Amino acid sequence: MARQIIFHKYQGTENGFLIYDIRKNGGEMNDGLLHMIQSRNFGMDLDGILVGPYLIDGSLKMKLLDRQGNEVSMKKESADVPVSYMKEAGYLPGECPQMEQRPEKIYCWC
Repeated sequence: MARQIIFHKYQGTENGFLIYDIRKNGGEMNDGLLHMIQSRNFGMDLDGILVGPYLIDGSLKMKLLDRQGNEVSMKKESADVPVSYMKEAGYLPGECPQMEQRPEKIYCWC
């Protein structure tokens, strides 16, 4: 039976990202799902997928994965995207002034 996976689509200054929340989706993203989502044939032309949040050294962080599934560094101009998501999702306290529009929610049954 297929399970429902929820992604959130966020647009940074120059880049578009899907966010896969490991807590809300009940665990890690597997390689097969990652490659399917990143495939141009699937229809998602993305700069990367943000996966997390993870508690690393006492701070909540998200990992940016490229098309091959490798963790890569986030460009400075898009660094507000994971922070915006974590505030919107309730992981971080306070308002998120840089977010002017609500993100798009995307459902996937896999």
